[in-house]
Amino acid sequence: MAAITRDILTSAALGFISDVVCQVGVERRGADDFDSSRLAVLTVFNGAYIGSFLHVLYKLFPPIVVQLSHPLQQPALRDASTVAHALGCAVVDNVHNGLIYIPCFYLTVGTFCQGGSFQAAKLSLCHEWWPTYASCTAFWLP
Repeated sequence: MAAITRDILTSAALGFISDVVCQVGVERRGADDFDSSRLAVLTVFNGAYIGSFLHVLYKLFPPIVVQLSHPLQQPALRDASTVAHALGCAVVDNVHNGLIYIPCFYLTVGTFCQGGSFQAAKLSLCHEWWPTYASCTAFWLP
């Protein structure tokens, strides 16, 4: 199986399992109020974004960090075996989270989980971007 196919299927399965756990375990939903539309949207989003887009994007982080090492005059960023390089990749990912991932998540998942209203999803993104970005940063940056 090709690596990208494996990543898409794994990410979709993890999205599926995670939402089932959230709906049943955390939200205490039963069969009568289980949100299968949300489950489908999160499963597809995880497979498409995390499984395919990030499969490609993450391969670009090391060369981006190397390129940034020149204007920043930080030669340690050029060596992939250093902590500085790893931290550089984490910072690049953090920028990606704010500029690409969070808007994609809110506009895609929000549109399909909020009755198909792009405007409602956009409004939610505007109100929730900062707390979402702050929590992502606190979680993902070492």
